[in-house]
Amino acid sequence: RRAGETGTDHASGQIVESPTGLAGRKQFELSITPLLDQASTGEHALLQLDVDNMRTINDDKGERAGDAYLCHVGQLLRAEVDNTGHSYHFGSDKFLLLLTDCTLEAAEARGNHLLAAMADAPMRWEGDKIVASASVGVARIDQTVGTAMEALRRAELATQSAKSAGGATVRRYRAESRAAARKNSDAKWTQRIGDGLEQNLFHLMGQQIRATESDAMLGVELHVSLEDEEGFWASPDAFMPAAERSGQAADIDQLVIRESFEFLAENPEFSRHQGFCSINLSNASLRNPGFMNLLFEAFQSHEVPPGRVCFEINEQQVRDLHRETTELVSALRGIGCRFLLDNYSGSIDGTDVLRKIRFDFVKLDLGLSARALGENVDRIALESAVKVVTELGVTVIAGKVDDDAALPALTEAGVRYAQGYGVARPSPLMLLAQQAEQSTVPADG
Repeated sequence: RRAGETGTDHASGQIVESPTGLAGRKQFELSITPLLDQASTGEHALLQLDVDNMRTINDDKGERAGDAYLCHVGQLLRAEVDNTGHSYHFGSDKFLLLLTDCTLEAAEARGNHLLAAMADAPMRWEGDKIVASASVGVARIDQTVGTAMEALRRAELATQSAKSAGGATVRRYRAESRAAARKNSDAKWTQRIGDGLEQNLFHLMGQQIRATESDAMLGVELHVSLEDEEGFWASPDAFMPAAERSGQAADIDQLVIRESFEFLAENPEFSRHQGFCSINLSNASLRNPGFMNLLFEAFQSHEVPPGRVCFEINEQQVRDLHRETTELVSALRGIGCRFLLDNYSGSIDGTDVLRKIRFDFVKLDLGLSARALGENVDRIALESAVKVVTELGVTVIAGKVDDDAALPALTEAGVRYAQGYGVARPSPLMLLAQQAEQSTVPADG
């Protein structure tokens, strides 16, 4: 297989990339996703290996020798994982091992074994022996990880710690203090968000809201994912908190509105098949005096029917920015827009919000939605909250439903619509548009 080509390793079924014969980041993301879903019940680990002196090999022996040595390291990794994990090459001198049913201690032992193998098995090249060391970082995959990007971040931090110690060693990921971690994370996200806005690295996504008893569609929540330097697409949950703190949230909102309205103008059939399109608003946009005019101009210039657009505001935002929310809802409802109250807690304060401001839809928070699979008292609490909202004439949506086994119980509690990974995963909006006419039935929303 020539460099740059891809194929399939028939023994493992994984997509591989040359010249190392190992899988790349796309296959890694496919492989780690089920492990992240099982993180609370299993013990897994991620090992990153960075070859310490690749530049010296390339400079002294040439790039052909360097490529050959990367293949040599790839063979050592494949031999190490056997049937207990998968090996990946992320380009340059970076390799990864995804170790299933593996403790952190066992992963650390694997790392030391790899270092010994690299020292004991030099590669012969044109009569010479090429040997190199490596910096190895290991990180546990548990319920605190959540995303492939976070797993990679932890393994990278551990590897950087190994490099700081002089290389040729293994280091574990150790959590930073909360304040230091947030400061470091915010700085990175601020840079990535700025790059994303300048380089068009944001991608418009949609997550469907469906009926609990059928595939009927109520609507689609729109958002953008941010592509990073490794090619992974980060969800808004990863970068929006940093965007709020750095003052970039309003820029992201305007990007979502601009691209969403352009999409709806170019795909008029989409909302007829998929229902309303819901757009989240940040605190920065709600506080912006010129934001309402921006929306009116967007509706006018793109000729998007206001009735097909729904704006999503969470319960805490309404409490913090009550005047701004009231003014926005009053003005946009006047032209036909709809509104959704997100993260409804079922509390007295949340119900008071619904009495004072007219919302069309309510999305239950995780705490309420999860009660569907709880004990009898949990189900009673859920049913009570649903009855209150329904009595106010508001349509109820269960949010963050990640297990489709909850759908029958939600239906029994009076919930008619749901959203979450157990219903439909977020997808690129163009893909949803292509599937719309073939696979969806509009709901009465």
